[in-house]
Amino acid sequence: MSKTPVYVIGHKNPDADSVCAAIAYAAFQKARGADEYIPARAGNSNARIDALMGRFNTALPVLINDVTPRVRDVMATTPHTLLQGATCAEALELIDRHDIRALPVLDKDGRVKGVLSIFHLGEFFAPKPRDPRQMRRVHTSVNAVLGALKAQALHLHQPERKEDIFLRVGAMDVKSFGRFSATDGIAPEQSCVIVGDRRDIQLCAIEMGVRALVITGNLTPEPDVLALAKEKNVCLIKSPLDTATTA
Repeated sequence: MSKTPVYVIGHKNPDADSVCAAIAYAAFQKARGADEYIPARAGNSNARIDALMGRFNTALPVLINDVTPRVRDVMATTPHTLLQGATCAEALELIDRHDIRALPVLDKDGRVKGVLSIFHLGEFFAPKPRDPRQMRRVHTSVNAVLGALKAQALHLHQPERKEDIFLRVGAMDVKSFGRFSATDGIAPEQSCVIVGDRRDIQLCAIEMGVRALVITGNLTPEPDVLALAKEKNVCLIKSPLDTATTA
């Protein structure tokens, strides 16, 4: 299979040094077995160059009139892509793993429906000083939360339903925790509470009827906590991550 030519070019409007350097470097690469290297020039010859080429019986390098990069020169022919139904967490993972800035978004038939960039995602993860409540709002499903966290489902209730969920970390005293719904104006059934091994917070959240309770650190809740979650139809999830990373 023939290799794609690699043109060795000096500066624009080349002088003798530039042309000779291109010829020498291409010859060096060919001596190493890289036959695809070809000497070139980005401008017309002159009398001195012609004299040198004649003196050493060497062909004048090929003329390249335009070295402006084209899209085909820089595009990726096998880009990393994402399906429309993927979560933002999956998009971030791809962007981080492959050190890229944007992802083409495809439908189930492989057609491009849009482009997702790291700047689009920033809207969901950057604090909003004027409306901090929106920082905690996620339009998602419990199934998507499970996938994003790679978590274990202990009890599920309508996990495929897409809805607005507000995240809440149960880090305060249980008396303060019980008042958050009224002060924030967020109904318990719209809340996803993230907590570690705080049994009092776990039971309080379930009694309030939150949408989901995520227990972090790969900790297993006590049997009565699980039983109460089933009774109240509260989704109970066990995250392998610590509380900050889960949130």
